[in-house]
Amino acid sequence: MTPQQWLLTRRLAKAKELLKKGNSITQIGFDLGFNHTSQFSRTSKNAFGISPKAYQKN
Repeated sequence: MTPQQWLLTRRLAKAKELLKKGNSITQIGFDLGFNHTSQFSRTSKNAFGISPKAYQKN
């Protein structure tokens, strides 16, 4: 695993925690260093298999 992959894995793990708490998806993306909400949404969907909004509802 490259350092970049490790960092992304950690960021997405933190995103899961924050999504479960009901935090704003936009704020989560910016807090975790994503430049755009769409970048965060796309990356999360690829990792989780569902969108952050859908993950948050479940």
